[in-house]
Amino acid sequence: MIKRSMAILVLAAALAGCGHPFIPATALKDARIASAPLSAPVLGVDLYATTGYPMREVTTYGTRTLGYIEHGLDAQSVGIIWDLCSPSRHSNVVKQCAGGLSLTPAAIGTLAKLAKSDHLSVQLRPIIRIGPPNGWNNAKVSWEGFIQPANRTEWFASLLATETPYLRIAKSYHVRQFIVGTELLALGYSLGWVPFLAKAHAVCGCQLSYAANTNQYQTDSRNMPPVAALGTDYYPQTTLPTSASQAQVTNAWEASLAGVSESRLEHTSIDEVSIRATAGAYDHSWNWNSPGRPDPQVQVRWFTAICQTVAKYHMRAVYFYMMPLNDDPANPTQYPAYFVKNAGSKAIMGCRKILAAGALR
Repeated sequence: MIKRSMAILVLAAALAGCGHPFIPATALKDARIASAPLSAPVLGVDLYATTGYPMREVTTYGTRTLGYIEHGLDAQSVGIIWDLCSPSRHSNVVKQCAGGLSLTPAAIGTLAKLAKSDHLSVQLRPIIRIGPPNGWNNAKVSWEGFIQPANRTEWFASLLATETPYLRIAKSYHVRQFIVGTELLALGYSLGWVPFLAKAHAVCGCQLSYAANTNQYQTDSRNMPPVAALGTDYYPQTTLPTSASQAQVTNAWEASLAGVSESRLEHTSIDEVSIRATAGAYDHSWNWNSPGRPDPQVQVRWFTAICQTVAKYHMRAVYFYMMPLNDDPANPTQYPAYFVKNAGSKAIMGCRKILAAGALR
């Protein structure tokens, strides 16, 4: 079994909410394509491959985790996440990570096929890591939001070349959506996006999206790539006490999106959202290293509030972050931000009814 230890450190206060809560070591065991109208928002779960597992392990792990996502969480879709790499924040290169740390296109195809057999739609989302793996535990260094290539034309060409084999897999398996970039704040608006998106769509013929950082999504309505099917990795800043009621948590979530236009909300998917099941986590849901006594209801209320908010604003989808590809539902990894067979999983299972009821309003 190949594993890679990762941890994330919180960025400075000015960048609160930025970056992905990658797995800490202690947790391991114009291609504007209109989004299709749905009767209710899609309930999804992110499945993250933390390294480029051999095909046999991809099949074994995928069979059991995708089965749990469908039957144990009642999800309709899976967001498959894997790593790509860039040598430095100013590099013009994006490529598969050295040392076999990226899932291959063939492996992604295997997971897509397995997901289809479990009646799950598929969303693909590569994440870009900066620098060598020994620096990936430092969000101040490795976060893709810092990418500022010396030559943007070359950077977009490199990204397209690296994603093209995966885009072809998306076409072959009729993938629901391909997220071409995540939290690229320094590249949020660039003329390079227009030809890039057109060429990417010509390869996959699929719906293309971009996952905006929380602050970017809340404030920069014009400073994002020109995709109609927008997404966001959403970690709202709150000041809720651990004892907050469900109504208070839901109100805080709804208020965090109150400044976003109704039309943009309806075309938005929340591609990544999570929280630790610990006291005090409401104030920094993105920080998986924050200490706190166990409190399952924190995660339950947060997850329920997410579903109620997505339903209220008639958003496209919500994807809960995340289940490791190599996790075993029969003996799940115990970590405060995970949700396999715990109180959080029950909240996710109840999400379908919330989303369906919201579609009727």
